[in-house]
Amino acid sequence: MQVSQAAKCDEERELKRQLAVYKEEASRYCLTADCVRTTDDIIRRMDLAVDPCHDFWLYACGGWLRDNRHQPVDGEATGVQHEVDQSVSQSVRCFIHAWGDVTSQSLRLRYDRHFVGITRDIMRTSS
Repeated sequence: MQVSQAAKCDEERELKRQLAVYKEEASRYCLTADCVRTTDDIIRRMDLAVDPCHDFWLYACGGWLRDNRHQPVDGEATGVQHEVDQSVSQSVRCFIHAWGDVTSQSLRLRYDRHFVGITRDIMRTSS
């Protein structure tokens, strides 16, 4: 049995319409690498097995508690800000180490500009 040309055109129009709907739906979400990593980080910090109507705090923070229960707390605050501080410190240490390995003056200038940019970003986010 042959499919008529009109039926093929109707099917193609319907597929294009569905594609447009799917594209619009997908455009509502940020799918950049940074967004995906941040979403993953947030979800890992949650405990999705907990009913948020019963214990919202545990629902929101339970994953972080589970992952960090063996870390000793020595009077210092610990949490996301502490993790960010550690990450920034690690990045700065790596940068300084890499900067020491740079012998070319032009590369040092590029590293210096990059470091100034990082410092500006850190100052902006910490204020």
